[in-house]
Amino acid sequence: MIAQLAVAAHPERVDSLVLVACDAFEVFPPGAYRLLFRLARVPGVIRLLGAALSLPGFARSRLGFGALVRGTSRLGGSDRLLADPLIRRDPRKLISGSSRSQTLRAARSFRDYDRPVLVVWAAEDRLFPRSLGQRLAEAFPRGRMVVVPGSRTFVPVDQPRPLARLIGEFLEREVPT
Repeated sequence: MIAQLAVAAHPERVDSLVLVACDAFEVFPPGAYRLLFRLARVPGVIRLLGAALSLPGFARSRLGFGALVRGTSRLGGSDRLLADPLIRRDPRKLISGSSRSQTLRAARSFRDYDRPVLVVWAAEDRLFPRSLGQRLAEAFPRGRMVVVPGSRTFVPVDQPRPLARLIGEFLEREVPT
């Protein structure tokens, strides 16, 4: 979402764009996380979430990372949410300062962005339907979509090497040096 807002506000600063299984258009936040976004505005909830994510059962659940990755063993970082108030501040600011109206407004400018766009989608995404990725790619004049097998929403966690290869090929082919 942040990259979409950046390219909408300052397209001249972005030579090419890669979007990976993300919020777009009216899908912000995705249905499963709407309540969490509302709750996260309440002081202390982000810290509580960090504590819950340190519990393996919760981390693997749909409310944790279960909907986002195929395996949670490579995920971590909830200890930082617990320990550092500055780290908790960032997601709280993002959640409280973001809205669906921003993603919809940004999408109206995509047709004017005439540079290469790669949209990478997860084959097993439980939050964002493949049709959303296709719609996002089609919103850009030079957009194209690639689906990564063996991955849920967090493609960089589930399939880091295939994602890196796709981005490298995209940069070699589409971006002038």
